[in-house]
Amino acid sequence: MEPEYKIVLAGRKGTGKTNIFEELQRQRGSGIETVQDRTGVSSRYERGIWTARMHSHGRKVTVELWDTGNMEHTGVQNMRSSTYWHDDHAVILVYDTGDRETLNELTKWIPLAKDYSRDQAVLFSLWGNNTGNTTNPVDEEAVRNFAATFGILPSLIFSVTAATGDNLVDSFKTLVDAVHLMNTNPTRAFEVLGEDKIQLGSGAPTLPQRPSWKDWCCGAM
Repeated sequence: MEPEYKIVLAGRKGTGKTNIFEELQRQRGSGIETVQDRTGVSSRYERGIWTARMHSHGRKVTVELWDTGNMEHTGVQNMRSSTYWHDDHAVILVYDTGDRETLNELTKWIPLAKDYSRDQAVLFSLWGNNTGNTTNPVDEEAVRNFAATFGILPSLIFSVTAATGDNLVDSFKTLVDAVHLMNTNPTRAFEVLGEDKIQLGSGAPTLPQRPSWKDWCCGAM
């Protein structure tokens, strides 16, 4: 049976999450195959869920990418009860490279992902989307400080341009590879990714197939 992973997009409205979601599906020859239903329409796309298949570390995996879309207006409190966050393996934190406040606001999404991860490891990936906005540019130091504060791996920090598709596929594949390694060979993942950089859920992992997680606790907050 193919491994299945759930990745969610998070960030302020207008940062380009839906553009990233849609543009990834337009990339041809990328090695990412959209799962088709009987009508030939990508599975559950209309609900903001894209299901795709790709290869990671020599195995075919199935990935669900969830887009909050216009859910931001419901507020953080209402989204706490959403299935959006349940059992997620990774969170793509999206900010606008031309608006510093969109980076600062990402802090509110991290507790949601960790609270509802149901004790499994959650990887956070930081994506700076170039929207063409230059109102209040985000400098590299701010990105490094944010990543250090929340334990985000340097290898999972990306600059993308959703409007043109620049660096989207490579960034997504790198994240999926990290998720797959974390869930199939955690010992190796801890060596490659770094134990102090892997964010965990609200409790200590207890799943028998992941015994090496039993002594872990929550990541930095």
